[in-house]
Formats: sequence, structure tokens, C-alpha cells
Amino acid sequence: MAEYYIDASVAGTAGVLNGSGTIGDPWTQNSGIDLLEAVRAAILAIGVGVAGDTVIVLDGGLTNTTPMTFDSQWFLNAPFVLRPYVMDGTQRIDFDLGFEQLFATDVVQQGHNYYFTDFHGFGSTGNYSINGSGWSGYYFCTFDSADADSGQTAGILNCPSGGHVVGCRFLNDARTAGLVISTNSGSMIRGNYFELSYANYAIYTYGSQLSNNIFRCDGTSTLGAILPIQGGQFYNNTFYGVDAVSPVNNGGAFYIPSSYEHNVCINNYFENMRRSMYITSSEQQSLAIFAGNYEYNTFDSSSYPDSTNTTFITNNDNNLPRSGLVDPANGDYRPNDLLIAKGFNLENYYLQGVTTGRKTIGAIESNLIPKRIREIY
Repeated sequence: MAEYYIDASVAGTAGVLNGSGTIGDPWTQNSGIDLLEAVRAAILAIGVGVAGDTVIVLDGGLTNTTPMTFDSQWFLNAPFVLRPYVMDGTQRIDFDLGFEQLFATDVVQQGHNYYFTDFHGFGSTGNYSINGSGWSGYYFCTFDSADADSGQTAGILNCPSGGHVVGCRFLNDARTAGLVISTNSGSMIRGNYFELSYANYAIYTYGSQLSNNIFRCDGTSTLGAILPIQGGQFYNNTFYGVDAVSPVNNGGAFYIPSSYEHNVCINNYFENMRRSMYITSSEQQSLAIFAGNYEYNTFDSSSYPDSTNTTFITNNDNNLPRSGLVDPANGDYRPNDLLIAKGFNLENYYLQGVTTGRKTIGAIESNLIPKRIREIY
């Protein structure tokens, strides 16, 4: 994989790319304004690397005044990668989208990967502000809508078909339309923190893994923030509703209508939610396994799974005597004694007598983000 270096902190003339892209002579342009688009054009002129290309930011942040141009020469086997020079979380890449889409159209941006990048300045054009797709990845990034265009009507992130969203934070939800994330088959959303405030769906999964995430909910969809579609794996997630007095105001967690089938839901925790799991079907295909899911202070459990719509159901508790989290009102979502080692353990069913004990319920691995980033955020 070819490596190129840029320094976004160096002032210069708008539209004029300087340097050669080496670590000793990095590419620079107008303090990072439209620098990445110019760099992509320069790499295309050189020729995309056989194994793809990595752009390494030595210093400074990036700003787009217009969307970047998509090029199909970067794809799964020859990806485009953006990362900081220091990869331990102490260096972040500030990326202001300028109320524009990341790319000019909603075409598939295969194999685009971003590390330690803080996206903001979301707009209302297109279906998604960050319109990546097949085999794209976002690792230890932030997506902050605090400075989004007023009335943000576009979704934030599209990354279906093998996409990864790992160790990221989604802050200050300002959507008035659209999704936070849309994924497709074989994707993974793991170890992230979400602030959800828009009274509609937040995430479509569709044949993907949603695990070890924390969802702080304030007025999400009354049906559910997560629409699994089908074939989903949902385990060790924590849903916390902000309004403990009136949990009906916090919305629901999972919503599985009758047309969506073959999902697995294990060891999730729900607190102060309107609904934890809302199933409208009497068919058994909606949930294949529902086990080890605990909840506290739920407003409506009338659509809680039972043996009429779930083939395998065991070890669930929808009426805990108190919160299962250490101090969620102040941002400490660690499980306490009510959840530790109390969950469903699949090992008990296929390795009799050989077990590591019952698993902990909730987002036990939610902080995949390196320590330095936890201190910043």
C-alpha cells in the first residue's frame, strides 16, 4: 500500500497543491481547505497503488467547501485510507464537511477507511452526509452534529455490505430526517457510543452485528431506535433513557415487525425505555434466540417476547428492582452486581461441564476507544 503525507496546518493559496507527498515534503494547500480532494487527484495522476493508498495527516485539520469526487479505482482490494501520523489516539483529524456530502453523489464508495477522524459540519443534501458503502470502515472516529446545518435532513453514515463502525462516538443528534447509520449484510457496529434524540429510527442493520454499544436515548422512535430488518446479531448493548421519571418520552430500543425475521438478541440491557423489544408478529421466525436480556423501569412490556413468537427464550428479566448500571445519569454505564455474570451463556448448552460462567449483561466492552480519547470526550 502506497503512503502519502499531508500537512493541513500549512497556509497557502486556495486551489494550489504544494509539496511532493513525502514525509519530508508533505502536500499542503490553504490550511487544509479542499486539501484532500486535491490529494486524491494527485494520487490518481500518479496511479492508484496495487494494494491501495494511505494518506497520513502530519498536522492540522481538513475542510471541504464542495464534495469530493468519487473514483472507482479505489475499492475493496485497493482501499483508500485516511489516518493520523500518530495512531494511539493522541492525534485527531478534524474534518469539517462544510454542510456538504463527503462525496458528490450517493454512489458506492467501496473500501474507504478512516481512523481517528472527527467529522462535523453535516448538511442536508443527498441521502447521507458520509456516503461510503461496501467494505468501508470508521475506526475511533466521532460524528458530532453540534454545528450541523439547521434542520439536518440527511442521514449521517451509510456503510452497508461489510462495513465497520468500531469505537466511534455519535454526539449531539440534530437530525430532523434520515438515519444515524445504515448498514447491510456482513457489517459490524461495535463498541460505539450514541446520543439519539430524533423521534424516528436511528439504525438499520440488516444481517449485521450490533454489539457492545451504548445508546443514550432522548426521544427516539416510539417503536424502536434499531430496526434490525433480518438476520441480525444483537448482544451486550446498553440502552439508557434520559428521562427516568417518564420513560415513555425516551422511545423504544428494538423494533421487529412481522416482515423481518431470523434475529438473535442476547445479553442486552434496557433502562428507562418506552419499550425494550417491540415485536408485532406471532410468527416464531422474528427472533430465533432471546436470552439474557434484562431491563429496569420500562414503560411498556406488553410486546415483550414470549414463547408464542420466539423459539428459544430463557434467562430474561424485565423487572429488575433497581438500576443495573453504576451511575448512568452521570455517564458511568458500567454494569453493576445485577448484571455482572448474570447473562446467558451459550457454552452451557453445547459443552456440558466445561464453562467459564455466565456472561455479563450490557455493554461490557463498549470503551474500545483508546484511553486518550476517553479523556478528551
